[in-house]
Amino acid sequence: MIQNKWLINNLFLYLIILVVFSNCKKEETAKEIPGIQDFRISKDTLVQSALNADEFLLEFTFINEKGESGFLSDTDIITMDFVDKRSDFRLPRILISPSSASINLNGVAINKGNISIRIPTTCCIYTDGNAPCERKPNIYQTVEYEFMFETNFGQTLSNQNISFILSCE
Repeated sequence: MIQNKWLINNLFLYLIILVVFSNCKKEETAKEIPGIQDFRISKDTLVQSALNADEFLLEFTFINEKGESGFLSDTDIITMDFVDKRSDFRLPRILISPSSASINLNGVAINKGNISIRIPTTCCIYTDGNAPCERKPNIYQTVEYEFMFETNFGQTLSNQNISFILSCE
Protein backbone atom coordinates (compact mmCIF):
# COMPACT_ATOMS: atom_id res chain seq x y z
CA MET A 1 0.00 0.00 0.00
CA ILE A 2 2.87 2.36 0.84
CA GLN A 3 4.44 1.71 -2.55
CA ASN A 4 1.17 2.54 -4.29
CA LYS A 5 0.89 5.82 -2.38
CA TRP A 6 4.47 6.71 -3.26
CA LEU A 7 3.82 5.82 -6.91
CA ILE A 8 0.59 7.87 -7.02
CA ASN A 9 2.26 10.89 -5.35
CA ASN A 10 5.24 10.78 -7.71
CA LEU A 11 2.99 10.23 -10.71
CA PHE A 12 0.92 13.23 -9.66
CA LEU A 13 4.13 15.30 -9.27
CA TYR A 14 5.37 14.22 -12.74
CA LEU A 15 2.00 15.14 -14.27
CA ILE A 16 2.13 18.61 -12.72
CA ILE A 17 5.67 19.15 -14.04
CA LEU A 18 4.63 17.87 -17.48
CA VAL A 19 1.63 20.22 -17.61
CA VAL A 20 3.68 23.22 -16.49
CA PHE A 21 6.46 22.68 -19.03
CA SER A 22 4.18 21.76 -21.90
CA ASN A 23 2.35 25.09 -21.49
CA CYS A 24 5.56 27.08 -21.71
CA LYS A 25 6.02 28.63 -25.11
CA LYS A 26 9.38 29.47 -26.44
CA GLU A 27 9.40 33.23 -26.88
CA GLU A 28 9.87 34.32 -30.44
CA THR A 29 12.76 36.66 -30.82
CA ALA A 30 11.74 40.01 -32.23
CA LYS A 31 13.12 40.83 -35.64
CA GLU A 32 16.12 43.04 -35.23
CA ILE A 33 15.61 46.56 -36.49
CA PRO A 34 18.48 48.07 -38.40
CA GLY A 35 19.97 51.13 -36.78
CA ILE A 36 22.86 53.50 -36.22
CA GLN A 37 25.14 53.16 -33.20
CA ASP A 38 28.27 54.89 -31.89
CA PHE A 39 27.52 58.17 -33.65
CA ARG A 40 30.52 60.54 -33.29
CA ILE A 41 32.56 63.21 -35.03
CA SER A 42 36.33 63.25 -35.38
CA LYS A 43 36.81 66.78 -34.02
CA ASP A 44 34.62 69.43 -32.51
CA THR A 45 36.43 72.61 -33.56
CA LEU A 46 36.87 73.63 -37.19
CA VAL A 47 38.71 76.64 -38.58
CA GLN A 48 38.07 78.23 -41.93
CA SER A 49 39.75 81.23 -43.49
CA ALA A 50 39.56 82.81 -46.92
CA LEU A 51 42.28 80.42 -48.10
CA ASN A 52 41.32 77.13 -46.45
CA ALA A 53 38.27 75.06 -45.60
CA ASP A 54 37.90 72.51 -42.86
CA GLU A 55 36.03 69.25 -42.45
CA PHE A 56 35.32 66.55 -39.92
CA LEU A 57 34.71 62.83 -40.19
CA LEU A 58 31.23 61.71 -39.23
CA GLU A 59 31.62 58.18 -37.93
CA PHE A 60 29.02 55.59 -36.93
CA THR A 61 28.24 51.89 -37.01
CA PHE A 62 25.41 50.47 -39.10
CA ILE A 63 23.57 47.53 -37.51
CA ASN A 64 21.63 45.40 -40.02
CA GLU A 65 18.37 43.44 -39.63
CA LYS A 66 20.22 40.50 -38.09
CA GLY A 67 21.66 42.70 -35.37
CA GLU A 68 25.14 42.47 -36.86
CA SER A 69 27.50 45.21 -37.90
CA GLY A 70 27.53 45.77 -41.66
CA PHE A 71 25.46 45.52 -44.80
CA LEU A 72 23.70 42.26 -45.70
CA SER A 73 24.05 42.74 -49.45
CA ASP A 74 25.58 45.03 -52.03
CA THR A 75 22.13 46.42 -52.82
CA ASP A 76 21.56 47.78 -49.31
CA ILE A 77 21.52 51.56 -49.21
CA ILE A 78 21.41 54.06 -46.37
CA THR A 79 20.19 57.53 -47.28
CA MET A 80 21.68 60.35 -45.23
CA ASP A 81 20.16 63.80 -45.28
CA PHE A 82 21.54 66.61 -43.19
CA VAL A 83 20.52 70.14 -42.39
CA ASP A 84 22.64 73.11 -41.33
CA LYS A 85 20.51 74.42 -38.46
CA ARG A 86 21.90 77.97 -38.79
CA SER A 87 19.62 78.52 -41.77
CA ASP A 88 17.75 75.19 -41.99
CA PHE A 89 19.57 74.63 -45.28
CA ARG A 90 19.35 71.00 -46.44
CA LEU A 91 22.70 69.89 -47.78
CA PRO A 92 23.00 67.40 -50.67
CA ARG A 93 21.76 63.88 -49.87
CA ILE A 94 24.40 61.18 -49.51
CA LEU A 95 23.70 57.58 -50.47
CA ILE A 96 25.75 55.06 -48.53
CA SER A 97 26.14 51.54 -49.88
CA PRO A 98 28.92 48.97 -50.18
CA SER A 99 29.38 49.97 -53.83
CA SER A 100 29.65 53.71 -53.07
CA ALA A 101 32.37 53.02 -50.54
CA SER A 102 34.38 50.93 -52.95
CA ILE A 103 34.71 53.90 -55.28
CA ASN A 104 34.83 56.40 -52.40
CA LEU A 105 31.90 58.59 -53.49
CA ASN A 106 31.25 61.62 -51.30
CA GLY A 107 34.17 60.74 -49.07
CA VAL A 108 32.38 57.60 -47.80
CA ALA A 109 34.54 54.84 -46.35
CA ILE A 110 33.11 51.55 -45.04
CA ASN A 111 34.94 48.93 -43.02
CA LYS A 112 32.32 46.25 -42.34
CA GLY A 113 29.62 48.24 -40.55
CA ASN A 114 31.89 51.09 -39.49
CA ILE A 115 31.16 54.03 -41.74
CA SER A 116 32.95 57.36 -41.99
CA ILE A 117 31.96 60.29 -44.16
CA ARG A 118 33.89 63.49 -44.78
CA ILE A 119 31.64 66.44 -43.97
CA PRO A 120 32.96 69.83 -45.06
CA THR A 121 31.72 72.92 -43.34
CA THR A 122 31.60 76.50 -44.39
CA CYS A 123 31.39 79.97 -42.99
CA CYS A 124 28.98 80.72 -45.82
CA ILE A 125 25.33 80.59 -44.92
CA TYR A 126 22.86 80.06 -47.73
CA THR A 127 19.99 82.14 -46.42
CA ASP A 128 17.55 81.17 -49.16
CA GLY A 129 19.26 77.97 -50.31
CA ASN A 130 20.76 79.56 -53.42
CA ALA A 131 24.15 80.98 -54.30
CA PRO A 132 25.78 83.30 -53.56
CA CYS A 133 26.19 82.55 -49.91
CA GLU A 134 26.66 85.13 -47.22
CA ARG A 135 30.12 84.73 -45.64
CA LYS A 136 30.29 85.55 -41.95
CA PRO A 137 33.94 86.42 -41.14
CA ASN A 138 35.34 86.89 -37.65
CA ILE A 139 32.77 84.61 -36.09
CA TYR A 140 33.38 81.95 -33.52
CA GLN A 141 30.13 80.08 -33.36
CA THR A 142 28.53 76.83 -32.37
CA VAL A 143 27.02 75.14 -35.39
CA GLU A 144 24.46 72.37 -35.23
CA TYR A 145 23.81 69.83 -37.99
CA GLU A 146 20.88 67.44 -37.95
CA PHE A 147 21.44 64.07 -39.64
CA MET A 148 18.59 61.81 -40.76
CA PHE A 149 19.20 58.23 -41.85
CA GLU A 150 16.82 55.91 -43.73
CA THR A 151 17.09 52.49 -45.35
CA ASN A 152 16.32 51.94 -49.03
CA PHE A 153 12.91 50.68 -47.82
CA GLY A 154 12.08 54.07 -46.27
CA GLN A 155 12.59 52.86 -42.70
CA THR A 156 13.95 55.58 -40.41
CA LEU A 157 17.16 54.42 -38.76
CA SER A 158 18.07 57.42 -36.68
CA ASN A 159 17.94 61.17 -36.34
CA GLN A 160 21.03 62.67 -34.72
CA ASN A 161 22.06 66.20 -33.91
CA ILE A 162 25.69 67.16 -33.55
CA SER A 163 27.26 70.45 -32.56
CA PHE A 164 30.73 71.75 -33.24
CA ILE A 165 32.60 75.03 -33.00
CA LEU A 166 33.28 76.83 -36.27
CA SER A 167 35.80 79.63 -36.31
CA CYS A 168 35.53 81.88 -39.37
CA GLU A 169 38.66 83.97 -39.83
